[in-house]
Amino acid sequence: TLSLSDDPDHDGLTEAEEVLYGTNSSLPDTDSDGFLDGHEVINLYNPAGTAPEKLEPAGFAVQFRFAVFPFGLLYPRSWQVNQESGGRVIVFQGTDGEAVRLTIVENLEKQPFVEWLTTHEPQASVSPFNSNKQSRAGFIATDGSVIYIEWGDQVAVLRYTTPQDGVPRYQATLKMMANSFSMR
Repeated sequence: TLSLSDDPDHDGLTEAEEVLYGTNSSLPDTDSDGFLDGHEVINLYNPAGTAPEKLEPAGFAVQFRFAVFPFGLLYPRSWQVNQESGGRVIVFQGTDGEAVRLTIVENLEKQPFVEWLTTHEPQASVSPFNSNKQSRAGFIATDGSVIYIEWGDQVAVLRYTTPQDGVPRYQATLKMMANSFSMR
């Protein structure tokens, strides 16, 4: 949850995300199209441009395609990408050191998604995440730091690394990345 000091215009973007997406931190709807800036980012639209411009053509996001899996997703253009564990783990890191870590986990037992989540993340407190543009089942941690997306016999786990000061700055970006997760 964002505090008032992190989001003074109440648009769903932190100050860091306002800079990342070129929006005005004093206006909740920078482009005056009737949608809050955070809502537009989460739904893959450019919050500072003429509707219906998307984040990728506007230059705010880049498509990442896995070499090992037939998946892809958008991530902020200014972030660095590092692959680990033979391409099963991808780390998208901002210039301030904060990161989203994407791990593809095989569901070898072919468990139903809720059962898989209970088995592999027993301490997770989650609620449904139904906003994925590909209509995939998902869950989001109640603190907004992890999103789980089911994809056949695999689960994509997007985990936001909270900074040392404990103040999350890229929760809308995490949701944007989850919403853009797709099969190629």
